[in-house]
Amino acid sequence: MPEVLEMVKKTWNIGQFIPGDCPRCNEQIAYMYSWLLERDSGLKIGLFSSYHDRTVSTGWGVAPDAFESLIISMTETIRADHPDTFKRFFVVGDMHCIGDYSYSVNGVSLWDWAGYFVKDDPRWVDILE
Repeated sequence: MPEVLEMVKKTWNIGQFIPGDCPRCNEQIAYMYSWLLERDSGLKIGLFSSYHDRTVSTGWGVAPDAFESLIISMTETIRADHPDTFKRFFVVGDMHCIGDYSYSVNGVSLWDWAGYFVKDDPRWVDILE
């Protein structure tokens, strides 16, 4: 929904942070991840989300199932382009944040996953519930 992106840009003044040489960032802000990773060889990005994040999906006017499809397809593309430096921790539900860092998926807690990220541990992998 381009009008929502324009409203967010105006409200949060984020337009100043969208690089001029990233035209796709104006289509979908998530393209910023790829843009950043392509330019900084030392950067890694770990992304947490729930599949139906009610704050993001409602804020952008996207139905929960459409949001799930979008976040999976967008991040699959980023992940394919940056498999060593972009990983996801996605959970079932509609929460925007997680209050319990011991929440585990496939035996890995969010806390441990974040630690693996920081320590360059090979156990920092995609975690998809």
